[in-house]
Parts: sequence; C-alpha cells; structure tokens
Amino acid sequence: MDEKSVSYKVLTELNNIEEIRNILIDQEVTNKMYGSLCDWKKYFQKIIKIDLKAWEDEFETIQEIFARRNLYVHNNGIINTIYMNVVKNTKKDLVGKDLNIDREYIDNAIDIIEYVGMSLVIEIWIKEYGDNQDEIDNMMSIIYEEYLDVQRWKMARHFYEICLKSPKLLDADRILCKINSWLCYKWLGEYDKVKMEVEGIDTSAYKPRYILGVLVLKEDYSKFFEFYDQQTDIGETELKEWPLFIELRKSEEFLKRFPEVEIK
Repeated sequence: MDEKSVSYKVLTELNNIEEIRNILIDQEVTNKMYGSLCDWKKYFQKIIKIDLKAWEDEFETIQEIFARRNLYVHNNGIINTIYMNVVKNTKKDLVGKDLNIDREYIDNAIDIIEYVGMSLVIEIWIKEYGDNQDEIDNMMSIIYEEYLDVQRWKMARHFYEICLKSPKLLDADRILCKINSWLCYKWLGEYDKVKMEVEGIDTSAYKPRYILGVLVLKEDYSKFFEFYDQQTDIGETELKEWPLFIELRKSEEFLKRFPEVEIK
C-alpha cells in the first residue's frame, strides 16, 4: 500500500484522504484477486503475518478444488495440461477426458472452503480486533452457534484452537475456548489426546460454570450435581440445551431430575 499511486485526474475528483484510501484499497484487493493461491498464501503469511495452519494442512486440496472449478468454467470440465500442472498426481492419459463432479465432491469442497475461509477470518479478526471485547464476544458467538451448537466438532475445535493462540484473550475467554475444544476432542473420539491436561487442571479459581464444565468432561456426575446444587451461575436451561452436557443428559441423575426432557 505504501507504494501505491492515484492518477492526478482521479485525485481532482476526490474530496478527502478517506476517499483516496478507499481507492487504493480497492486497487490492492483487485490486484490480489488476480493472483494465484500461492500468491494469496504468501501475502497473508508475509504481509498480514498470520499463521494459516488450515491452509497449510489443506493447500493441495484447495488447489485441486480451484483447478476443477476453472476446468468447468473455462474448459467444459475436460482435463487439460493446466489442471495437470496444478494437480501433480493426475495421470497423463486423462488429458482430454471429462472430470466428473458428484454431490459428495461438492459437499466436501464446500466444507473445505468454509474451513479454510473461516480460519482466515478468525485469525485476522483476532489480530485486528483482539483488544475489543465486543468483537471477541461476537466471534465466540459465531463459533458457538454455527459450529459447536450444531455439532460440527472438527471445525469448532480448530477455530477454538486458533483463538487459544492469541495472547490477547481474556482469562475467561481462554478457559471457555479450552473447555469447548476439549469437548470437541471428546466427540471426535480423540479425548485421550487431552485427557491428561483435563485431569490435571486446577479449577479452584474458576467460575462455577467452568468447574461444572471440567467435571462433566471427566464424567464425574456425582460431584457435578453436588456442586451444581450449590451454585447459581447456570440453571436448568443450560443443562438442557448446552452441547457440553449432551452425555450428562443421558445420566440417571439427570433423567430423574428432568424426566420431561427428550433425549436425542
């Protein structure tokens, strides 16, 4: 941006510095849109200085998705050498043949693009607005409502782990991200990876809701209900609705207390 310029003619038509700034931003965005995925990755990592782990993990897959999209837009879905140069493991004898797309491929491609796109948004969001608690709360709500609450465990875990890398998070937000990421590990069948950390955590200074969260992860339901009855931080609504308490809602004690709740 420091080296960008605006013509004299354009300058005479603008009213203030803000309009000039917006013109320069539009130019920068337009130029970047014509770049390759490699150019985009380099820009975000070197210029914006964000991690982009999701891009690193899925980069070859993203390249193939974009290359296949270009085939259908520009070459009627017929494999050409341009596609082969991007997707290195393509067999040479496939050149000139149709590249099919089915429902499963489309669904998977949408998930991958959403995964890397939201990862990028969250990394930049934290970098730019990490000191604004309202913005952090907004971001946490999006992750919860769009991913955790609808049991999209893999994406939710990844997004919470991006948040945990930020030194800007308040302690309460950090604890929330940890507990929710541990929950995702549990539902993905990978709880052993974090079990030692959960078992060893000191919750003595935690708010009641976080103590209850750790107890339910440990499946210590006896202590959970004993402590639940002594606090007012969370109530029946949270017990009946929060994803954290899915397994708890199948316990004998819960069913005895809330027989009207339908267990899914």
